Amino acid sequence: MPLPIPINMKHLAERNGGIDILRGLTVVLVVIHHMALRIPLAQTGLATIFPLWLLKVFSGNGRSAVTIFFVISGFIITSHTLKRWGTLSQLDWRNFYRRRAARILPCLVTLVVVLSVLDLTQVPDYTIEHTDQSVSSPSNPGCFWNAHELV
Repeated sequence: MPLPIPINMKHLAERNGGIDILRGLTVVLVVIHHMALRIPLAQTGLATIFPLWLLKVFSGNGRSAVTIFFVISGFIITSHTLKRWGTLSQLDWRNFYRRRAARILPCLVTLVVVLSVLDLTQVPDYTIEHTDQSVSSPSNPGCFWNAHELV
């Protein structure tokens, strides 16, 4: 049974069906894109169901879907923040980032642990085989930037 929503927080529980559908569609496109990076969809049973051009469209639009997903997420986060605190100048930054971390970090840590175990136990297709990759690279804050970009 879900917990009751406090009266002063009911406005945060309101959902926009259109945004939820768009967000869900972008998630599906990203997942299909990641699958297609590893498994060419044209060489699967999906090729007997869907035309080749459609498989290429689905597998090739992952990057655009990520961008759209982040735009939608930014809109939702900003909308909820404004509803919760009224204005951005009244925002309690510590509380905001605590809530964001509580939402994101458990899944991120779980993913890194599972992938690390799969790599360390040498599970096929989950083993890091490239010399420029390592298990620790996703957890390294500098892995997203090159040194020359920071100067």
